[in-house]
Amino acid sequence: QASTAAIKALSAHSQEGQHTTRHSTLFRLDNLKGGLIDAPGVRDFAVAAQNVLAIDRAYPDILKVAQHCRFNNCSHGQEPSCAVLAAVASGALDARRFENYQSLKNDRQGSPHGA
Repeated sequence: QASTAAIKALSAHSQEGQHTTRHSTLFRLDNLKGGLIDAPGVRDFAVAAQNVLAIDRAYPDILKVAQHCRFNNCSHGQEPSCAVLAAVASGALDARRFENYQSLKNDRQGSPHGA
């Protein structure tokens, strides 16, 4: 059974979503064996992934392109011949999605339970 939520257009000022939540709702993410709770007033969330590899699995499009990076341990930051950065630059990967991916990984690596 698919759940849907009310949505608004992105804010012209911040280019971020606008609040529409009136009550808490759990959205199951079966492909990740987890869920996401949308609650009124919540603007940010932290990832409860076991490690950064779990975050990678949530972005299969980036993971697929990353197979073509020059280095196996490429962080997709400043390494030469990074296929992910090239795909973002060319528009083959969505830049905002990549920024979200990097932000989640950076947040997780900085936490005491990350890496």
